[in-house]
Amino acid sequence: LTKSRTSNGLGLSIVKKAVDLFGGSITCHSELGVGTTFILRIPFGYGEEQKKEKEMQDLSGRRVLICEDVAINAMIVKSMLESQNVEADIAEDGLVGLQKATAHSYDMILMDMQMPRLDGLQTTKELRRMGYRKPIITLSANTSKEDMEKCQQAGMNDFLEKPVTLEKLVEMMQKYVGKEFV
Repeated sequence: LTKSRTSNGLGLSIVKKAVDLFGGSITCHSELGVGTTFILRIPFGYGEEQKKEKEMQDLSGRRVLICEDVAINAMIVKSMLESQNVEADIAEDGLVGLQKATAHSYDMILMDMQMPRLDGLQTTKELRRMGYRKPIITLSANTSKEDMEKCQQAGMNDFLEKPVTLEKLVEMMQKYVGKEFV
């Protein structure tokens, strides 16, 4: 008798999502009895799109707080920001986000709607109640009109749909960085 381990493929699906977010590709080649080779291609450097983003506004040195409870999502967004020379901190829930936002200076907060302990709506309401004036952008897969209205009523300034792309993230930063809100 031999035991075999099976994988549910979850790890590969997470890698595929990450590769897609960066505009890359993943291919594989498998040979029975030999093994499987996975090839990841992720575009780095400065193609025409990156040059265009750089010309619009240099985001170097800006600071963003990412309030996101799913570690892989937070790391992907952090990597995207860092590719634009933006410093990024992560808060794994709303309470940590509230503490970091009041203790440090950020140019923008990216706020997940659904987090443990204190969700994004409650965290935003509390920050606005405390007089926090920097832009807070919803980061969510919930894209219904009702959800967007809830975010706006809580005091969020705009909405980024998950999975977020580098292009949309840069566009959102260029739209809001340097602005303050009541």
